[in-house]
Amino acid sequence: DDAVAFVRESADECVLVVAARGITMVDLGDELPDDAVLIEGSVAFDGGRVAIAGPSFAAWQLPGVALPEWTS
Repeated sequence: DDAVAFVRESADECVLVVAARGITMVDLGDELPDDAVLIEGSVAFDGGRVAIAGPSFAAWQLPGVALPEWTS
């Protein structure tokens, strides 16, 4: 009820955003790759969980999505 998380994807990059109204713990499991870069926000990690002191948001830059080749 206090948080929303979403991913915006392109061929070049993905951005994972977590926004929270209050203190929130988001379970990302193993979904956050090792090369993810925190580009905004202040978070604490505990295993696969991210703690956010709200109201605030955090954003990670992730590698792009491999697009399928187009065949005609």
